[in-house]
Amino acid sequence: MIVLGTHEAAVELLEKRSSIYSDRNMTPTAELAGFDWLIGMMRYGARWRKLRGVFHRCMNPNAIVQYRPIQETEIKKYLLRLVEDPVKFYEHGRHLIGAIIIRVSYGLEVIGGNDKYIELAEDTMECFNTVFQPGRYLVQTFPSLRNVPS
Repeated sequence: MIVLGTHEAAVELLEKRSSIYSDRNMTPTAELAGFDWLIGMMRYGARWRKLRGVFHRCMNPNAIVQYRPIQETEIKKYLLRLVEDPVKFYEHGRHLIGAIIIRVSYGLEVIGGNDKYIELAEDTMECFNTVFQPGRYLVQTFPSLRNVPS
């Protein structure tokens, strides 16, 4: 850990030299579990900058206006499901968020309550949460264990 004692030092190292000092300390489980392609799990570098630029072009405040019709359509479906079965409020909310994300990201329309894309996304998130649970795997604490044969 490095403590920067002055504002000038912080600006010098974290802004002017950010390409040298700004990076993530990645856990080996990201690569071992196949999550190293995610922009949030990626090390800084040329590939990260390229993907970050693409993401910013698609998700900046001016660009997201184009997604409003998708949000409105999915919200109407959500409200109908809520009127038909208000007890499943939580499930309907998860479905709404998943449907919007999948439609905006991949252009796929989510159909029905047990949609395969929603299930795949939920299974992936469950796996992600398990893999990145702090202290769950020894390789997080001892990265050299990744080289030990199974």
